[in-house]
Amino acid sequence: MSPATSPETYPPISEEGVRLLALAGPPALTSFEADRLTARLRAIDPAVTGVDASYLYLITATGELDHERLTDLLELTDTPLPDPAIFVAPRIGTQSPWSSKATDILLNTGFTSAQRIERLRVVQIHGARNPQSLFPALHDRMTETVLFGEIGRASCRERV
Repeated sequence: MSPATSPETYPPISEEGVRLLALAGPPALTSFEADRLTARLRAIDPAVTGVDASYLYLITATGELDHERLTDLLELTDTPLPDPAIFVAPRIGTQSPWSSKATDILLNTGFTSAQRIERLRVVQIHGARNPQSLFPALHDRMTETVLFGEIGRASCRERV
């Protein structure tokens, strides 16, 4: 498909001079949302004791980005990725509406070397016996994809 008819196509990460940044963001769930999701997960697996989720921003850029300004704009943190991690991302091969708007905002606020930004949720489920059985309760299968463990980590690097 041509770029004019398929805006979700994107040049590969291996393109020379393009860098991928993975930056940890703020919590993705309020305490109320975490409690509600925990209850929904517990209905599937009674061993679930809790759930945490935060945002992970993937940015492709052709040059340096002002990390201090990005930290202020995106509320970046130094939180390490949990292990095991469950990544909830926009469907592979698509660009989310959030990404389209956020990329425009970055470009219009002086981040001219940014090519694209995408936002993922990183979820950690505490106490689950079989985390994969809980995936359907974590995402909207029409618009999102779930990636898990090392495969998820590798897919995130290739995602944007």
